[in-house]
Parts: sequence; C-alpha cells; structure tokens
Amino acid sequence: MAIFVNSVFNTVNSQVIFPTPYYIIATIFFAIQIYCDFSAYTDIAIGTAQVFGIRLSDNFRRPYFSRSIQEFWRRWHITLSSWARDYVYIPLGGNRVRVPRMYFNIMIVFLVIGIWHGPSWTFIAWGALHGFYMISSRFTRGFRGQLARKSGIDRFPRIHEGIKMAVTFGLVCFAWIFFKASSVSDAIFMVRNIISDSIFGLFGIFHPYYQNWLFNNLSYTYSIINSGENLVAICMIIFMGAVELLQGRGDDRHLLSNRPIWLRWAVYEILLLSILFLGVSKMIPFIYFEY
Repeated sequence: MAIFVNSVFNTVNSQVIFPTPYYIIATIFFAIQIYCDFSAYTDIAIGTAQVFGIRLSDNFRRPYFSRSIQEFWRRWHITLSSWARDYVYIPLGGNRVRVPRMYFNIMIVFLVIGIWHGPSWTFIAWGALHGFYMISSRFTRGFRGQLARKSGIDRFPRIHEGIKMAVTFGLVCFAWIFFKASSVSDAIFMVRNIISDSIFGLFGIFHPYYQNWLFNNLSYTYSIINSGENLVAICMIIFMGAVELLQGRGDDRHLLSNRPIWLRWAVYEILLLSILFLGVSKMIPFIYFEY
C-alpha cells in the first residue's frame, strides 16, 4: 500500500494529476498503512516485553471500528491520548469549567498532539481538525440523537452503528490527508479535487480529461497500481478486519494457544511465509520512525 500511497501523495500539485478515485483510494490506503505501521511495532514491543515478564499497556484497540471521534481517541495511540488528557487537558481545567473554556481546552490538547508529531503546519492542521471534530461532536450530540429518532434509524441498532462507524472512518481519513500531505496547499489541492469531481464528475471517472489521461498514461498507471498487488492488499485488509473482529470478542491468542501444537506452528509458518513471499522487498521506512 505504501508504494501506491507515496506515488499519489508525492506527485500532488505536480505535472501528474490523478483521477479522483486515486486520491480517495490513496487516502484510505494510507489510513490502513499508518495503522499497520504503528500498531504492529508497538505490538512487537508489547510482545517482547512480555517475554521478559513485563506487561505493557495496549496502545491500539481496533480504532477503525470506532463509532465516534471520542471513541477513536480512546482506541488510537492510547498512551499519547492518555498523556495529553492527564498532563494537558486536566491541568487546563478539563470539563470542570464553562463550556466555551472546555472547547478551548479540547482544541489546545489536539494542537499539542499535532505539534508533538512535528513543527509543521500539516500536523497542526491535522490536530486542529480532530479538535474541531471533538467540539462539533459534543455540540451536535442532541441534534444527532433527535435526527436518529425522527428518521427511525435508531430502531435498527446494527445499521445505526454501521453508519456511525463509516462516518467516523470518513472523518478520520479526511484528516489523514493533511497528516500525509507535504504541505497544507497540497492537502487542499487533493480535497478540492475530491469534492469538485465528486459533485460534478461522478468521482471524475467519466470526465473527458480523465479518460484521456488514463488512455495516455496506462503504462504509468499500471506501474504503480499492479492489479495483483492490489488484490493481495485488499485480501490482507479483509483478513486483518476479521482478526480484529475476533479480538473484539475475546483474546484472539487464546484461540490459537488452546489448539494442538502442529496446528499452531502451521499457522505460524503460513504467516511467516506470507511475509516473505508477499512482502515488498524494497526498503520503505516506517512512518513513525520520523518522530
């Protein structure tokens, strides 16, 4: 996924202008990439510590299954959000102050989280967006409850939860554009193209300009979007989602540890061989090694 993401994001505002679906797919792929990147090596740290008898706290709990932005930050980078709550939000007064001051405290917290990632306007914009999400969520809570009751969607809890998950994931992905982009202007360029083409061009697929672009750049397009690699990526995303659903029902490790040794080691071998044969051989730096 990183190959596709970097190919799209690194050419924003250059001579190459991708069709809108490319920007949308690249954004979703980046959301999955940064989660796999960061969650995986914190899991490695947790597992390594456990070998020595040290229990470390969880840092991720299926964040993309969140039904609100508040829940997302209770599941994403838990150690950082907990630190920001204890050492920034609560000392500022938390929610024990008047509502306008509480909103101010929330925005300060997320600006601090943005600056923590680096002194860049893109990270500040990303943090400010999440602060805006949190404030808007609190401000519109009553309205959203009335809307659910009047529309009747609250009578279908599973559908209602699915909609909330989709909206939350969409908002998080929108903010990731600013996190990943090289500059705020690049992020605005992508957002402007996504919005304009979504409204006027059915995601730009049938726009004459993009049809000509695709026809004239088929070899370039295929070089960064190999159908086989995409299929593998999508299958792995589905597999990861299935594993996380199992984690939501209990400790998935116990499902394996209670099985016969031959079955356990067969699964281990399959996973290791999948990494060796399906992994990308070229070096792609870990995202959070930059911070």
